[in-house]
Amino acid sequence: MIKSIYRIAAVGAISAGVAFTAAMPAGAAIGPTKASVEQAGYAVTGAQFRNVRQSFTLPDASTFAPEIQGFGLSVHLWSAHSVVVLGVSNSTIAGNYSAAAAVFNPVTKSTVCSTAGSGTGLCASVPANWTDGSVSFAPGDFVTESIFYSRSAGTTQFTVTDATSGQSLTYVRHAGTGISWNQARVGAEFGCTPWTSCGTGPVPYTSPADPVTLARISGAGLTTYSGHKSGLSSWWTHRKIEWTRNGKTTGAVNATATNLSSGGTVFRVNLQP
Repeated sequence: MIKSIYRIAAVGAISAGVAFTAAMPAGAAIGPTKASVEQAGYAVTGAQFRNVRQSFTLPDASTFAPEIQGFGLSVHLWSAHSVVVLGVSNSTIAGNYSAAAAVFNPVTKSTVCSTAGSGTGLCASVPANWTDGSVSFAPGDFVTESIFYSRSAGTTQFTVTDATSGQSLTYVRHAGTGISWNQARVGAEFGCTPWTSCGTGPVPYTSPADPVTLARISGAGLTTYSGHKSGLSSWWTHRKIEWTRNGKTTGAVNATATNLSSGGTVFRVNLQP
């Protein structure tokens, strides 16, 4: 059940002491840390983004059973009226990861549709290999996620590529032209939407005795509407997202991202004591 939930949720490293790379572009801005009820990673604002991407080696999810019930590794694009998320997720029982893409309404904070949905909650024209279980991603595989928005065609393309197994998933959804995707996010998720847990209370969490690395993110990058490509460190503003007990900066931290390195392309997500 948890794995099924996290298929929808997920759509639905460098040690903690490493300093920001000296190659950070002049004018790059670091914003204040943002708290979340279910996410840990980075948010970037101050530009229009047509592509967001990240890569990682999938860990054995059962390793984290003492702390959490499930998680996803995901990328987001946000606009004033729509949020799109692509992720791979798993419960903390040994097994492969599933992929899902989802569309949310940030005004009502509701799910519009998902590739893992059913009935009216299933996005239109989803290829069968997203839903029939024929494609999954094994622990130890190196996976890349990418969301690409075509301004001319008005489509959003979701792609998951497994360089180890050679498997991939692609879904293209017509989103409409003229969308301003003015925020991108990368990292890990632990709830069912960008604003909620998977139940009525906080996402269950048991603190480890010491920090535990959940995932090492590499290849984190963005492409703007003008065609500028870079890691997360550039002339826009980037900030950490911390998953906290109460979703506020005053809450105890469950998970956080380490500082960026390698031109803003590499960081770890750590579960915190």
